[in-house]
This record gives sequence, C-alpha cells and structure tokens, in this order.
Amino acid sequence: TLTEPVLLTITVKQTDTACAGLNTSEVTVTPSGGHGIPHSYTMTGPGAYSKNQATGLFTGLAPGAYNVTVTDAFCSTTSSITVVEHPKPTAFAGDDTTWHYGCNTSIELNGTATGGTPGYSYSWSNGATTNKTVVTYNGLGKDSTFTLIVTDFNGCKDTDAIFIDTMDVRCTVPGSPNNYVKICAYVAGKGFQTICVHCARVPWYFANAQASWGDCPIPKENEEFRVTDAYKVYPNPSH
Repeated sequence: TLTEPVLLTITVKQTDTACAGLNTSEVTVTPSGGHGIPHSYTMTGPGAYSKNQATGLFTGLAPGAYNVTVTDAFCSTTSSITVVEHPKPTAFAGDDTTWHYGCNTSIELNGTATGGTPGYSYSWSNGATTNKTVVTYNGLGKDSTFTLIVTDFNGCKDTDAIFIDTMDVRCTVPGSPNNYVKICAYVAGKGFQTICVHCARVPWYFANAQASWGDCPIPKENEEFRVTDAYKVYPNPSH
C-alpha cells in the first residue's frame, strides 16, 4: 500500500524588526508536515540577495519582498514575505547661534523630536535627559557643540547637534555693580560708538539706536563711520 506523505507547509514570520537603515531585520521559517527532516532553506530577495542554509532563521535582512523555499527529502514549497523596518525619529537640537554673554548668565537649549514612533527619550552631551537643558557660561569656552540623541518607543535613534559661539560682552563701570555690557550704538552728535550700558537699558538702544552687540567694527576706507574710545552710559540716561 502506498501512503502519500503529508503535504509540506511552512510558516514565514518576521521575528525582529530593525530601525530604518540598519538592514538587520530577521525572518523565521518554520516547516510542518512533509517527509521529516532534514530541510534546506533558500531565500531570495531585493537586488542579488540569495541564501541557502540548513536552518530557518535568516538575519541581516534589508526591507523588501522575499521568497522562501523549503525542501525536504521529496517535496518543496515556497512562500513570500515583505520585510519592513521601523521608521527612525528625527532629532533637532536647535539652530546654531551666537550667545552674547553678559546680561544672561545661562542659555536654554530646546530639543525636539518628530517622526519615528512617539514615546521619545532625550540625552544631551552635557548629561541632561529631558528635551530642554540649561547651559551656563562657566567652562563653556568660546566655541561649544552640544549633541542631542533622541530615542523613540521602538529604540530607534537619531542625533543632532547645536553649535554655540559664545561672545563675552561684559564690561565694567567704576563704582557700579555688575550687569553692564558692551554694545555698538548710534549716539547723537558722535556717530556710532562702542559704549558700556546697564542691562536694563539694552532694549532701548536696540530699539532706538541701531545697536549691535560688542565693539563697533573698524570702518572701511571712505566709510562715514567713526569709532572712538568707549563711552560710558549709566542707567536710565535721557537718550
């Protein structure tokens, strides 16, 4: 009496999903029925991908459509699967900026995350673990870069950095407390002058005297622009 063997069937399942761009997803192929073991497993996929092996675990897979064939002593069967990847988040540490240190003794960095799978965590290079971090002047140096790593719910990561150019604009007025800064501003009858003003007066000069931070630039030849010695302005001048 001839007995027909049980039909060989296979289950193909993606058992590990990588983050986009890593190409490390995994697929597990499980046979049943057929004419027992051993089995051989062949997978073909995107590009020239082709692999034949004795086990049903395929690793290091890029996203795309794959065909899997399992063969036993007498039969073979084929199935297909589309491998997907988790989308990556996008980290944004902020736009590069110049910090005019004087009136403000610290600066707040505000990182954001988009894309990926919400449920983000944050890690700054200064040790902060929230999307916002406060940076103080001490030890900052003139040029500093702060790196933000964002991790989403699936463990996918992205990195961004912000560059801070620190410009120390502090100045002193004899006999007065701190909180004075150096700006370049238009002074009536004198033209643009480098002046030392109290922090409380800075907004007025920026609104009314074409002010900018720090020393006045050296004028080019034939420009009607004059720089003289520092001009001390005490709090609450009439102009």
